[in-house]
Order: sequence, then C-alpha cells, then structure tokens
Amino acid sequence: MNINSSQIPHSPTGSSSQKNENQSNINQLLVAETIITSQSSPILFNMTNMIPSQIPMITNTSEHNNLSQRREARRRRRQRNRQRRQEQRETLQQQQQQRRQQQQVQQQRHNSSRSLQRRHERYQRWQERLRQWELERDQRRQRENDRDRILYPSDPMEEPMDEMYSEPLLEAYMCDRMNPNERWEQEQINELEGFAVLEHLEQLALMQDELEQLQQIDHIERLQEEEEQIQLEQWEQDKSTDLKDPSVIAYISQLEDDIEQLRQIDALQTMDNEILEEQKQERNDQEIIQMDEWEALTLLNQQLSEN
Repeated sequence: MNINSSQIPHSPTGSSSQKNENQSNINQLLVAETIITSQSSPILFNMTNMIPSQIPMITNTSEHNNLSQRREARRRRRQRNRQRRQEQRETLQQQQQQRRQQQQVQQQRHNSSRSLQRRHERYQRWQERLRQWELERDQRRQRENDRDRILYPSDPMEEPMDEMYSEPLLEAYMCDRMNPNERWEQEQINELEGFAVLEHLEQLALMQDELEQLQQIDHIERLQEEEEQIQLEQWEQDKSTDLKDPSVIAYISQLEDDIEQLRQIDALQTMDNEILEEQKQERNDQEIIQMDEWEALTLLNQQLSEN
C-alpha cells in the first residue's frame, strides 16, 4: 500500500482546538456578570437562569439623599396641609357657632316682641272694658238722679238738698216721709243696688289688680328687651371691632395666603405625580428593551451552540 507523502494527513488536533476556542467564547459570554447596554444603570444577571435582577441598585448616594429629602419635604408639606385644614375647620365651626348665637338672639327678640304685643293687646282690652263699665255706672247714676228728681221734686225757692244736708240725714228724712210699702221697696232697691255695687267694685278691684300686674310685666319685659338690645348692639360692636383689629386682619390675610399656597402645593403635587408616572413608564419601557436584548442574546448563544 503506497502512501503519498505530499498529502496532508487529517489530524484531529486542529478540529479539537477550533472546538475549544468556540467553547471558550461561549463560556466568556456566560460567565460575564454585567453587560453594558444603552441603559445608564447596570443590569445583573443570574448565572443559573440568566434573568435580570428586579432589585434596583442605587449607585449614587447623592440620588438616595435627594429621594430622602423629597420624601421628608412631602411629609412636612402634608403635615402643614393637615394643620391648615384643621385651622380652617375650627374657623368655620366658630363662624357657624356665632351665626347660631345670632339666630338665637333674633329668635328670642322675636318671641319677646310677640309676647309683649299680646300682653299689650290684652291690656288695651281690659282698659276698654274698664271704660265701658265706668260709662255704664255714670249712666246708671244719671238715671237714678233723674228718677229722684221726678219722684221728689224740690221747691225752687229752697236751696238744693245736697247742699243743705249730708247724705245720711237726707236718707233719714226721705225714709220718714215714706209709708211702710215704699220703705220696704226702697230697702229692697238699696239691697239690690248694694249687691250690684259690691259686684262691680269687686270686678273693678280685680281689673285694677290685673292691670297693675300687666303694667309691671310690660315694664319688666321692656327692660329685658332693652337689655337684650344693648347686648346685641354690644356684640355687633365687638364683632365689628374684632374685624377691624389688625391682628384679625393679619390672620385673615394669612388664611388667604395659606389657601393660595395650598392651591400651589396641589398643583405641584399634581406635577410631581405626572413626573413620577412618566418615570415609571420610562422604567417599564427600559425593562421591555432589556428583555428584548436578552432574548436576542439568548438566540445568539443558541446559534453559536448549534454551530
């Protein structure tokens, strides 16, 4: 069997070295713990499953300090907002209490005015009844005098009996001139008139007592109404004085400034929320890009392994 010496024999050493070189390249790709991409922060890969770690790495202490300062600023801002809202609630409660007190004072004045009006009307009715009773009494006396003048005409040449005699003597004289029947009738008339007079006198006394009581009540209620009016005017004057007080004006101005500041803070918080939402969306987009790059790298490794 002739062997040509010019023929290059097939040596397994060459293919083995090429295979070892490819395997070395693959191992270098697998062993690499950090792959630099377009992302600013590095991504850590696990050696077993090659999944990027979801735990963010804080590579800059200044950024961490800025985050802590922003959190502290937000916490203080929320605390100030709660304190301002509490002060506003207390102010509103005080205003509502003042309005309720004013309404109560007005209601009391209205009730007192109505009660005083009713008592005044009743007082006028009692006065009208008293005047009517006095008028009836005068008319009754006038009728009695007319009757006496008709029954017992006086002599024009004599002086009037009322000027000459006193009333007891006149009654005794008239009684002596009467017969028994007239005397008995006169006694009955006097008795009935006495009862009527006593009854009217009792009614008059009761009416006088009630009128005096009503006058006292009206006087007391008038004093109370004047006192309430003075208190209301004093309260309104104090309220007006408080509103003109520089400290109150400064407090109101401070409240307005705080309200405006709260509006600005709400606007800033809205902007911060929008910025945080955008940053979150950017992180999600970066994670998607990293996953795409990782899938491309895995596909490349598979192709190299197949070759």
